[in-house]
Amino acid sequence: MTYALPKLIIAFIVTFVLLFPIRAMADTRAETLIETQAASALAILANPDLSQTQKTTQFNEKIEQLAAVNIIARFVLGPYAKTASPAELAEFTNVFHDYALSIYQSELGKYGKETLKVQKSVDRKPGDSIVFTQLSGGALKAPSLVKWRVLNINGEAHVVDIEVGGIWLTQHQRAEITAIIDKNNGAISAAIDSLCAKSHKCGDAKRLAKS
Repeated sequence: MTYALPKLIIAFIVTFVLLFPIRAMADTRAETLIETQAASALAILANPDLSQTQKTTQFNEKIEQLAAVNIIARFVLGPYAKTASPAELAEFTNVFHDYALSIYQSELGKYGKETLKVQKSVDRKPGDSIVFTQLSGGALKAPSLVKWRVLNINGEAHVVDIEVGGIWLTQHQRAEITAIIDKNNGAISAAIDSLCAKSHKCGDAKRLAKS
């Protein structure tokens, strides 16, 4: 009984030392992604030397690296992702891809000249983190909080959702899209048509899906 307490303390210390670095590494990877790629995307939109076409092209390329758009497309379909045919899923993914890029540019385009600073990150579970950032300066009268949900996908960190102005964009898109499908008796084509009306590249995306 004399050695019970020291043994418990040693066991606790060993466990803490083993587990803490794992959590820290997960946080660091997610934070590094936002500090580099997200800040770079915002800088593109704020660059006065780029034309609007150049900004759109470079921003979209950066978002392709930053966000897992194809995985987001499946998520926003909700339960309908499981019942969609391969053709429907391919068509929806292509149309949603262009729509999502335009939304990210619209929302993040409100910023750019501001300074982005990572405040902290919180692990929801291993490989699933929320990164808290603060945007300040520029045209902002007060600092603005933007949160980024980052998943470890096949060993690489990717953004799957962004909270801007208190609204998680992917969650909001899922609610809208599933509501459209619900109102149309489960027809995914209704969601595709709705996104088509909002995407100037809809015709190209649909042709790619059918090719």
